[in-house]
Amino acid sequence: MNFTKSSIKHLIVLVYSMSLSASAQVFETPKIHVRYADGTVTKQTAGGTTIAFNSENTTQVFDSKETPLDATALPGGGFITGSNSTAIIAIPGAGECRMMPDTQIKLPTNSSSGHSLELLRGKLFIDISADEVKKRGESSFRLKTPVALLAVKGTQFYASSSKLMDGFGLHTGSIGVVSTASSGVTNLDQGRVLEISANSQTSREMTAEESESAQNYEWLRAWPFSVASNSFFAKGSVRIRSGKVVVFIDSCQLTGSDKLIAGIDFLLATEIPEEKRINAKWTSATDPKTGKPVVSTLHPINRAIAKGDKMFLSEIKMECDLPNDSAQDILTRYWLVIRELYSDDATVPRASWSNYPFSSSRYLDGSRRRPL
Repeated sequence: MNFTKSSIKHLIVLVYSMSLSASAQVFETPKIHVRYADGTVTKQTAGGTTIAFNSENTTQVFDSKETPLDATALPGGGFITGSNSTAIIAIPGAGECRMMPDTQIKLPTNSSSGHSLELLRGKLFIDISADEVKKRGESSFRLKTPVALLAVKGTQFYASSSKLMDGFGLHTGSIGVVSTASSGVTNLDQGRVLEISANSQTSREMTAEESESAQNYEWLRAWPFSVASNSFFAKGSVRIRSGKVVVFIDSCQLTGSDKLIAGIDFLLATEIPEEKRINAKWTSATDPKTGKPVVSTLHPINRAIAKGDKMFLSEIKMECDLPNDSAQDILTRYWLVIRELYSDDATVPRASWSNYPFSSSRYLDGSRRRPL
């Protein structure tokens, strides 16, 4: 009997599935959709048709109520990110993943394939909820790569695939791995990395950089946002943590006009009557690069900006106390406002600086807010 390369691959996958567990069911993924696209993101249909729905230097945010068809992949289809581009993908009933640049993922064509999602190339940061998966019974989420199959029940990990090898790093939880280079299941421990080529596999401790890459999960189970004007752009994400709204400013850009001192102010806004609003205030703002706190709500650039010059900030984290409302009320009734502040005299009190507010068109949960 002659075996084709394709049939051998299918046989390997079948053996993988049997090795991981004879009784556990595979978590079925009927569809996935994009929650956030930053840069070039392309959808590929089961028939091979490609649809570019987000372009370079563009960001889009989608919520589950309004995800367009072009941002939804069905069985046999998937998504591709371009260079310098990322996307957050929702996996209903399981969790989310962040696609890094030059990454391609694909859903299985049918439920008998033995896996829930396939990584064809690139890198993913994946957050699978054990509680969500348990709602489907004894099923386990399974990720397929060119040389391995992973069984996941509730885990934060990364998976990468290149021509040379596949790599898996476990930040929390546990995963079982079966590969072409091993006859059994390898249980990967927290803080460990497993690297697999066609004929060999090695396990090692995570490097400091790999451990720090866990910050990518901040983008998952969060609500991305972008606010822009002709001279200002900011993008980041919002999440609820320990009774606080936490805003991560991933990056922002401010273009100067003439020689002005410039600053940026982050605020929360709501249409709720003032007497019924929460007593929201920023309690901390830290620049991760220096570890030093940012004074008050204002992040001053502290330099004169020549006309046409651009100033970039990145990775600013701010927290806001929410003492009087539930987290869900905050997410669905408040939105982010970012103000540009300018002055030609640094000695003038900041309250007197010229300010230009720009409001997000969405509530903190990503849903579109109604016009005032």
